[in-house]
Amino acid sequence: MSQPIPRTFDRFVIHDLARHNGQATFARDVREGLSSTPKQLFPKYLYDARHLNIRAVGYYAWIPYASAATGSLFGGWLSSYLIRRLGSVDGSRKICLGLTAACMPVSLLITISPLSITIVFFSLAMLSHQFWSTIIYSVVTDIFPTEVVGSISGLLGAIGAFGGMLFNLFAGALLSASHSYVLIFMILGLLHPLSFIAILLIVRRIEPVVGHGLRQSEAALL
Repeated sequence: MSQPIPRTFDRFVIHDLARHNGQATFARDVREGLSSTPKQLFPKYLYDARHLNIRAVGYYAWIPYASAATGSLFGGWLSSYLIRRLGSVDGSRKICLGLTAACMPVSLLITISPLSITIVFFSLAMLSHQFWSTIIYSVVTDIFPTEVVGSISGLLGAIGAFGGMLFNLFAGALLSASHSYVLIFMILGLLHPLSFIAILLIVRRIEPVVGHGLRQSEAALL
């Protein structure tokens, strides 16, 4: 029976994220992009800005969420396919992240398009967002050892939840002040590309990272 991992290992995870290899910045930039599309926004937008009644909102609003589910499935398939074809995890993940980041700016066109086209654009944004989410969780397992993936995923989840809460407060205040969704969708359309640029600058190469602190923690397990 395998022995439990000491608490010192968990303390290393938090400490190392805060000090080494730029991983804390990586986590923050990635997860902010991941949390920046509140899924409750579209039905409210249809009701407030497009003046649809509840029945009409229900008739249209499910489409982007079905598209998001497709994005999750397609993201996992395409990334695995590219790994087999390219033989590179780094290249596969970055192609997928770049593709989704390039699609997200369609959010800027949501407020100026006819309703039917707006649904198409929002569906593409939701598909891209969930595609991004799938790849990001894979990147965590690509970079960090198996023993710490759970701790790091939990930390990213906490950062994402807090970031999402702050963004919802900010979006509400912005909507109350401007009475327009234009700036909100503009921000949502640009956060993923900015997060992708941050990944390119900070992470450089998506590969396993083993720092000095990790080696010490591994030695404590022996």
